[in-house]
Amino acid sequence: MIFQEPMTALSPLYTVEKQISEVMRVHDKLVEAETPRYIRVGQALVSPITLIRDAFSSRPQASIAILSVFAFVIAAHMSGFADSAASAVAAPFAFIWSFFAYISLGLIGVYGGRHWQRRSSAGPTTLDPFFDAVFVHAPPQIPLVFAVALVLFLMLWMPLSALLGMAVIGTLLALPAIIFLDYLKLDPAHTRQVIGILEDVRIPNPSAVVKMYPHELSGGMRQRVMIAMMMACEPKLLIADEPTTALDVTIQAQILKLMRDLRDEKGTAILLITHDLGVIAEMCDAVTVMYAGSVVETGTIEDVLSRPRMPYSIGLLHSIPTIDEGSERRDVLPIIPGQVPDPNLHFDGCRFHPRCPFADAKCISTPPPMNEVEPGHFAACHHTDSIGENVAEVQAAFDVFAAEYGLEGVA
Repeated sequence: MIFQEPMTALSPLYTVEKQISEVMRVHDKLVEAETPRYIRVGQALVSPITLIRDAFSSRPQASIAILSVFAFVIAAHMSGFADSAASAVAAPFAFIWSFFAYISLGLIGVYGGRHWQRRSSAGPTTLDPFFDAVFVHAPPQIPLVFAVALVLFLMLWMPLSALLGMAVIGTLLALPAIIFLDYLKLDPAHTRQVIGILEDVRIPNPSAVVKMYPHELSGGMRQRVMIAMMMACEPKLLIADEPTTALDVTIQAQILKLMRDLRDEKGTAILLITHDLGVIAEMCDAVTVMYAGSVVETGTIEDVLSRPRMPYSIGLLHSIPTIDEGSERRDVLPIIPGQVPDPNLHFDGCRFHPRCPFADAKCISTPPPMNEVEPGHFAACHHTDSIGENVAEVQAAFDVFAAEYGLEGVA
């Protein structure tokens, strides 16, 4: 997993080589006495409860899925929750996705929806063609277990905090491959292997970089080191949470191109989490929109960005500034009025109804189903049919609604 600020993920006291080597060592299949009992994931995982639930898809696509069906529940200790496992898993959103090789999925939305998916739901819901999603109830009693998904390597939200500042780049990069693949040992040959991995992520003069400390590298170089640490494990899935936020536009383009090249060369699926819809459009094959902890729309890039069928998706796209020649001049950037609700709050109906200009009594009292509006395109709304035919009217309604609201709110 890669995140947005590499400098805070690295320790300034270790060279790059030492930090990469540590990652490789932690992921190696060592003898019993040397095998670590945990994976170092830095500041991003602050005492969560991670649970793995085995469930395999019977659908034909499962035969080509690189993760047939992967499920996990992450429960964070929230204010007011008891310390028991049962109460800790009562609120979380349990989900299962199948990712396919060479596929990039974009995840967009707001507060409580993208970084930790938290919702209780029941009954299977299939979201093809790119992944399957099944929402499950957590069992009433679950032991406090921290289970590690070996198919994932987490590159932390703040890549500089994920990269130990006291280790050189070479040591950092050596760690994941040693732990997972059992092919890269901490011997004189490991430096050559680390250099080869740095070359794969297009780092110039890698033999010098492995001896450098994180603070000696630029933001783009540190992010490349984080990607190198991830790719050293040969993962099936790369989770990238705002991977380009702290980088300038030129470096952003280079990092995105690197991710695309690695996806095409290695067959690694990508889950890209970002607010930047331009990055989503450029990088991804499919996109999922989340609002207040719930999936509200999902489908291919063309379906969701060109033909949105859920009011929140329409409002989100309408809020994007444009400089296209001939486009209508707007003195005020359109917004979605109101505030995003706390995802922990219970809603009888649609979570978006307080901010939706088309909300009616049914929206307030009944949760919207995930309707398949087109093959592979799903939207959670009671009015998908009428909205699909009148997107421009929906955008105009948001403008009127925002004006009446006083133009105060967040998208």
